[in-house]
Amino acid sequence: MWCWSPHLGRCNCHCGDFGATVSRRHGKRFQAIQEYTGFIAPGIVSVFLLGMFWKGCNAQGAFAMLIVSVLANIALKFITPDLAFVIRIWIVFLSCLVVGYVDLKHQ
Repeated sequence: MWCWSPHLGRCNCHCGDFGATVSRRHGKRFQAIQEYTGFIAPGIVSVFLLGMFWKGCNAQGAFAMLIVSVLANIALKFITPDLAFVIRIWIVFLSCLVVGYVDLKHQ
């Protein structure tokens, strides 16, 4: 009797091998994906955290955090191009939390 599972496993291995070969040749693609995901990810995480764990969070504060995430990331990328990606993301994340907190306190 013919079974799908061994064939799917082999197909998965071949796709993984092909992906590894392509990524070795084109390593910049992964960096580009990470870079542009990093523009919005700190804002989304800060919106999620404040939305889940703080009753005072509202739509205006969430929108402000998302806008600050993109603008702060662009500003830091061009003002300090030698700053490491992870450090830049942490700075943007903390600035989003501060903006969300300040925005929520003034309502």
